[in-house]
Amino acid sequence: MTERPGKILRKRYRIVRRLGSGRLGATFLAEDMDIPDNPRCVVKKFSVLYEYRKGPSARKLLDREGEMLSRLGEHPQIPQLLAYFEEYRDFYFVWEFIEGHDLNYELRSGNRWSETETVALLKEVLEILVFFHNQRFIHRDIKPDNLIRRQSDGKIVILIGSWTFRNLTLEDKSLKSYPIIGTPGYMPPEQARGRPRLNSDIYALGMVAIQALTGVTPNDLPTDPETGELVWHDMAKASDRLANVLNRMVRYDFRDRYQSAREVLYSLELRSKNFADAPQPRPAPLMMDAAWELRRQFANPPLRRHLRSNDLYRKDNANVWKSGDKAIALAAGGAFLGGLTAQLTGAAIGTCLGAIFGYFYGEDGAASSYPASSDGESRDNIWKRGDRLIVFASGGVLLGGLIAQLPGAIMGATLGAAFGLLAKIDTN
Repeated sequence: MTERPGKILRKRYRIVRRLGSGRLGATFLAEDMDIPDNPRCVVKKFSVLYEYRKGPSARKLLDREGEMLSRLGEHPQIPQLLAYFEEYRDFYFVWEFIEGHDLNYELRSGNRWSETETVALLKEVLEILVFFHNQRFIHRDIKPDNLIRRQSDGKIVILIGSWTFRNLTLEDKSLKSYPIIGTPGYMPPEQARGRPRLNSDIYALGMVAIQALTGVTPNDLPTDPETGELVWHDMAKASDRLANVLNRMVRYDFRDRYQSAREVLYSLELRSKNFADAPQPRPAPLMMDAAWELRRQFANPPLRRHLRSNDLYRKDNANVWKSGDKAIALAAGGAFLGGLTAQLTGAAIGTCLGAIFGYFYGEDGAASSYPASSDGESRDNIWKRGDRLIVFASGGVLLGGLIAQLPGAIMGATLGAAFGLLAKIDTN
């Protein structure tokens, strides 16, 4: 069915004008009549889905794709999916309308960007692609037309391209190839063969960056007849490091390219910090930054960092280890030895005091009314002497231990300090 201006879809969306069309369908600017002030939105019609309309699972496919596309709208630089529905046996998706202009306006023929502007564009779009690829989506149509400079804040917004059902994600393993979607010049070879990969989007973004630097559209860039690689360096003013990053982004063979958007970001960070002799990074997992931070923390524990800044020790790592760690170990050993000596001293003093207290205080027991024992001593007097002996001996041990704690602490501290001083002198 033809959507002319004034046509109302789902009794809510009024078509304003056609924005574009292709073999997969058409895109329209519309107004939402259910909301005050009738805010504008974008309606995309997919007309290539006749094979799905005939089957009973068409509605399930619509719901499935709608749910997946809704996840993308969680990013602030990707338009939010507002609605999706079926009408007149066609499928429609309604997206947030982004006020602004596409990069074609800024990449006019012959207009060359500076390296700083190009790197800023790369970083901003790569951050969006990290989120995009984490959702297991391949955009397949990164180009200036789909990169919008938002009017409200000047940020880049990636428009979602014209996709078809069941071909939006990497999850469908039943397909041997995907419909060929993309724009010549920005589309890498494997995508033109119907086998796009995540780094196919990296290739397309690299082509946009090269266009920004040279002012030449991708189809007009020469290639090396032997390798098939692009030849563009003489047309742009770019550092060797940025040129190396872009060359790797647009390698003819996808296996020679960066494998993730995060890996490209890492290389750009190295470039911006002027690490001229830094090695090329290996393909990194998504948690690379966290792993590097953990490695740094374990390589420089807090204690080692403290000793390294101490003026009492030498600054080289070997002497810091010897003078610092050995001093601590020997001081701890000295304290332990002093404590052990204090325990032995306390036990000896306590035993002596207990014996003395038991002997003197056990003699004043009263006479017993019990018959005398075989050795002439009453049973009552034996009980009193024994009971008092145990009580006073225990008290003597406790008192002796308390008395011994003070000299033991002094002795431990003295030995520890002496051992630590000897260790420091030994390493100087």
